[in-house]
Amino acid sequence: MVAELPTPLALPLSEAAAAIASGASPGDELRRVAALPGCGGFLGVAAAWDVTAEAGGAVADVLDRLGDVLDAEQRSRAALAAALAGPRTTMFLLASLPLIGLALGQALGANPVQLLLHRLIGWALLGAGLTLDAIGVAWTAAITRRALR
Repeated sequence: MVAELPTPLALPLSEAAAAIASGASPGDELRRVAALPGCGGFLGVAAAWDVTAEAGGAVADVLDRLGDVLDAEQRSRAALAAALAGPRTTMFLLASLPLIGLALGQALGANPVQLLLHRLIGWALLGAGLTLDAIGVAWTAAITRRALR
């Protein structure tokens, strides 16, 4: 039974099953469940259910094909996420390079922290560096986010 599954969907699916048992439309209940975060695949199930109910076809065949499409989409998203792991790591490394440079400068005795915190030109350099670093991180994050759409 659906209600016995220990998943986050157990309650919404058991509510949908109870509503269907009391006469609600299965397609409408599936669309309601599809509105939950991460459950967009139920929209296709609802559409397949509605079409096969009206046309009199076999819903199992349509749902099998829909499952194949959803699996392929999930594999594609996983491959894209794996491909974007490199750019994300590069973004992290490039964003941390100024800190590594500061640590190296301090270790060599150049005192860059003294310059950045106690001189007017240091404040200007620190502000410019932080601004450019933040812009780079935001830009790279936007590019990777856009690629995942």
